[in-house]
Amino acid sequence: MLCCRGFGFARTCISSHNGAVRSLKMLVVFFLCGGAFLYGAEAPILQKSVKEKRIPWQAKGEFFCWNTYENGLEYVYDDVTPLKDHFLLAEEMKIGKFYWRGGFRVSLAYTFEPDQWQLEAQYGNYDPWHRENHMRHEGRAFQGIFPVYPLTSLERATSYLSLRTHFADVYLQRMFRATPYLHLTLINAISGIWFRQRWEVNYFDSLSKDANRLNIKNDWNFKGGGPKIGLDMDWLIRWGLGIHSRLCGAALFGNLDNRLNIRSYPLAAPMSYIVHTHMDDFRIVTQLQFVLGPTWEYRFQKWKLSFFVGYELNSFFCIHEVDRQFVFDATNPQTPTSNFFPGHLHMQGLSTSLTLEF
Repeated sequence: MLCCRGFGFARTCISSHNGAVRSLKMLVVFFLCGGAFLYGAEAPILQKSVKEKRIPWQAKGEFFCWNTYENGLEYVYDDVTPLKDHFLLAEEMKIGKFYWRGGFRVSLAYTFEPDQWQLEAQYGNYDPWHRENHMRHEGRAFQGIFPVYPLTSLERATSYLSLRTHFADVYLQRMFRATPYLHLTLINAISGIWFRQRWEVNYFDSLSKDANRLNIKNDWNFKGGGPKIGLDMDWLIRWGLGIHSRLCGAALFGNLDNRLNIRSYPLAAPMSYIVHTHMDDFRIVTQLQFVLGPTWEYRFQKWKLSFFVGYELNSFFCIHEVDRQFVFDATNPQTPTSNFFPGHLHMQGLSTSLTLEF
């Protein structure tokens, strides 16, 4: 009986083992068949995505209308009451501004086969400027932010700002199709930029044409370059419509040249310098670029046309410094102290582009 029981137990184990093996074989066959089915369903799309040839040449023209913001441009107070000892200013501070101005960018790119790396060269120009004039209101005190010596009073102040900007980029980028409707482009670039800003402020002690005048010029320029990395995303919707976005960051190493000149133009004496300073510095300026907006494209037989309109922000940090010269003793202008305020520069507004691929 023991032998019979043992034989029956062994037969039961063998049957269970054979059943497990058959189940495992069926599971493997099921996954292989399912995988083959899915591969057969997806292979045409993936194969088409990989073997699709892009149009090699790409020319792009961009026009933008931006407003520029920069800190450290305060130049006069317009206070409610005359200044007194230990009295805090409680009214409006006049700040130099740029307002909305236009600029452009142009680029030419070529896509290499079979890896489809794209090499692109780009150049842009943007030159905002603005002029303004402020007069003292009746019953208010007018106080200059820069030293007003040798003027004894302040009746009027003017400000003129101009900024010349040139920027160039060489991009090496490649696009990856995450899905048939979502395309990601990795961006590697070398960027160069040149800023030259002129800021001129005038203080007057009278509203007449023969008023005494104090002229302040704070001019700086920055030239630098460095690496830029980022990511482009194109989300295709329907009927040629889509959404384009870009996020890039750059580190630009270059030279900052900053000069401050303050001159007086009294009526009965020749022109004389009050302050003449020069700062020459090497630094790293960081840049952040963000772009977002809708796109539309139309593909012809051998070429493609694309149009973009959206919002763009370019921010530059630690790009310049404003030298505030405070005089310890108004009777002795030869003892000033330098007070540097680090400056940031932000450009934002509407950007449009027209791209032709051929």
